Amino acid sequence: MILCVYALLYAEFKYHDNRPVHGKESDPSLVILGGDSKASFYGAFQAPSDGHFPAADANSDIFSTEEIDGSETTKIVAYCSPTLSSMEIIGSLVRDLPRLSRTQNIISDLTPQSEQECWNMIKKDWYNSFDAASSSGARELVQNIKCSSRDIISLAHRGLLSVTGMYSTWAPKTRSEVPRVNIKQTLFLKELVLPNHIIAVWNENNISRALVWYFGHLHSFKRDTGSTLWWPETNIE
Repeated sequence: MILCVYALLYAEFKYHDNRPVHGKESDPSLVILGGDSKASFYGAFQAPSDGHFPAADANSDIFSTEEIDGSETTKIVAYCSPTLSSMEIIGSLVRDLPRLSRTQNIISDLTPQSEQECWNMIKKDWYNSFDAASSSGARELVQNIKCSSRDIISLAHRGLLSVTGMYSTWAPKTRSEVPRVNIKQTLFLKELVLPNHIIAVWNENNISRALVWYFGHLHSFKRDTGSTLWWPETNIE
């Protein structure tokens, strides 16, 4: 039986004749998906330095399909083998690739000014909440109207704060000593991702689902038919 795993390569640049057209870009993200009856696998890695998919070892009995377009900024390849398990295929491909952290995909010099201003306000409000009468300070801050929901979510992905309330699943869990902010404004997926971050959208049993590049990782979002609000299905860590 032939087993396969799937690799998705994402980068903030366009492709031309299967070669990346370089400009101002972030490091490409490589996601590997696979599994069998005993285990499943998801891993995000820093792509090889040439910006292409990893080459299978010629002696490993692994072959790959041709690259196909998943979206404007995404390529997809399947790696298959008639003798190796899915996990053995994955192990061979990612042996020398560093894992991608949740912050590596964020380009520091492209941080919007609004995000920096928002962070300055949050720091001030958070530390002003600690006074002589209370050693614990505020349990959480309510979203300042001058801070967009997008800026708060981005700051949470940088590990600078933690999101509480109904939108807490949109951001990774962070250590307890950072400021905690409750997002009150309605959060729309389109505010956080670009159209070319969306790999696929489909409908099933009155539920729409989308596979999305979200802060450098692949995540699944869903919404009920007739609603404009998407919610993450996969854990954002």
